[in-house]
Amino acid sequence: MYNRTTDPRHKALVQEYFTELYESGFLKQQTMQQYCSISADGKTKFLPDRYVEGQCPICNADGARGDQCDECGSTYESIELINPRSKMDPEAKIEIRDTDHFFFQLNQFQDELEKHSQTKQKIWKPNVRAMTKNWLNMELRPRAVTRDMEWGIKVPISDKDWDTKRIYVWFEAVQGYLTCSRIWAEKFSENSNDWKKWWVKSDDGIEPKHIYFMGKDNIPFHTVIWPSIIMGLNSANSGNAPSSIIQPGELVLETNVPAMEFLMLQGGQFSKSRKHAVWLPSFLENHSPDTLRYFLSINMPEGHDTDFRWEEYVDKESGPTNQKLPSYAHVIGACYRNSDPSDIAVTAAGGLVGEVIQVWKPRELNTHETEWGFSCMSYEISGALGIKMANPDKEVVSFVGDGSYLLHNSDIYSSVITDNKLIIIVCDNGGHAVINRLQLYKGGKEFNCLLKSSKTSNLVPVDFAAHAKSMGADGEQVGSVSELEEAFKRAKKSKKTYVISIPVSYTHLRAHET
Repeated sequence: MYNRTTDPRHKALVQEYFTELYESGFLKQQTMQQYCSISADGKTKFLPDRYVEGQCPICNADGARGDQCDECGSTYESIELINPRSKMDPEAKIEIRDTDHFFFQLNQFQDELEKHSQTKQKIWKPNVRAMTKNWLNMELRPRAVTRDMEWGIKVPISDKDWDTKRIYVWFEAVQGYLTCSRIWAEKFSENSNDWKKWWVKSDDGIEPKHIYFMGKDNIPFHTVIWPSIIMGLNSANSGNAPSSIIQPGELVLETNVPAMEFLMLQGGQFSKSRKHAVWLPSFLENHSPDTLRYFLSINMPEGHDTDFRWEEYVDKESGPTNQKLPSYAHVIGACYRNSDPSDIAVTAAGGLVGEVIQVWKPRELNTHETEWGFSCMSYEISGALGIKMANPDKEVVSFVGDGSYLLHNSDIYSSVITDNKLIIIVCDNGGHAVINRLQLYKGGKEFNCLLKSSKTSNLVPVDFAAHAKSMGADGEQVGSVSELEEAFKRAKKSKKTYVISIPVSYTHLRAHET
């Protein structure tokens, strides 16, 4: 199920729980110091934690928020921030002033939380055990649950002094797990108490299982704060002292909190406000969502922080885990992603024709030249030269297998001396791999089509880049799809014919065969 904390019913239920905790002595009024901004025109405004930034008092990183540092993960009182400034008005003067708020008495749950954590030592992951232990070792202290601000859930106290204060998000957001269940039961179930099947220990001792998946920065909210709120509500309803031993009819505590470490981006934390992120609409214009799911799955930050790096993503995208060499499709895709809409793709033989049809999606008319009906093997380069002569202002990219290249390549020289630049991608699969595969598919045996199985005692690898250079072209050999992408960018900038050779798999299935 899914719901928003802006739901009016959620707000009403949070106010209900607030009142229960307040009347049971778990919420107490206390004076605290809070940052206040004074603008040039003299207007004053108390600043919630997230509206203040400065240097972290723990690691000195700049850009730390009012109550938490994203760099080191530490939490602290907002007034401990070094060189604070208002995010809303950086030029405003900042002062610390007294203000009254309600504080959740976390210290009253210290002993029970310690007992509870001991029962989870063989269940919680190491990072969950460590962070929870760290919080408990520092000894819990009352924590403010209201703030001076205009948005949020109103404090359910009939006193005008509280009209400008709201229940703070860290306290009310976790309650959404419970309120969402109640809202569902009230709206969609025949019995409005059906939410209890998910939350309340039954009379015969059966406890619903609650598993919370999250990043490590939210661990203490689910192993310290949320369990404390639940124990407080149970205590408020039963009249007994808070206890981690849940009785029939009471709300259950978490079963497990399998929290992850951080997934970083190029060595830094993801940050929407700092524009350090991967924007999905842009990503999906050029990449498949399945490749992202795959890459994130194999880089899941289970036991330590992991890093999303574009060059590693491109390499992983180039081939499945059981395939060291890229396929034709991966090679064409790498070039296509770095091409311009007016670039013309050319190929004429073997499996490359089907790959270009599938992968190179034309963005303009007449940017797709393939011989589909009859195999024009070895005429890929000659055909590309003719197309370039007919379209001198467009980039022409010829995809050719190493076997076809060896049959006919002299028009590389022709393109150089006539100043008709081509980009030639040589897919080196060690011979005539498509014909070899055709032989095998038809029930025959290999017949001298792959260099590795040919009858020779002196197999010499061909240096296609050096061969191209000998005819006046530029050329280079690359070993991976990420290297190909960079080489293709260099080829685009080059003023003369550019040959790029890359080893490809001779056993891959073609895109139109899968």
